[in-house]
Amino acid sequence: MSGGLSGRGLLLAMATAICSALGIVTLKRGFEGGVVEWAPLAAGIVIYGLGIVLGIWLVGRYAISVAYPIVVGLSLVVLAALSALALGETLSPQKLAGTALIVLGVVLLTRPATSSMSHR
Repeated sequence: MSGGLSGRGLLLAMATAICSALGIVTLKRGFEGGVVEWAPLAAGIVIYGLGIVLGIWLVGRYAISVAYPIVVGLSLVVLAALSALALGETLSPQKLAGTALIVLGVVLLTRPATSSMSHR
């Protein structure tokens, strides 16, 4: 199990985040208007379920203290974009600023640890 997250691990984290966010948006589509739409509901369950499987695989291979926060952060960023594009939700300046801070956190987590910090 490696501590850092780059290359394949980062791709796996991105795939996990995309599946999670897309699954949630698709599930929401399945419940719009108070009526259950079975096709988007089923698709959302499958997509979100794939995200769970990918997430389990990710944390099994990488340090959970790095991998999981990256997935959560990326999921929030992807979800903000998808909710605006697919659901018409507004991205206020406050939401955009918060999303930028999340991206900064993900960047910091994906950087390799310096030698002085890695021994703590």
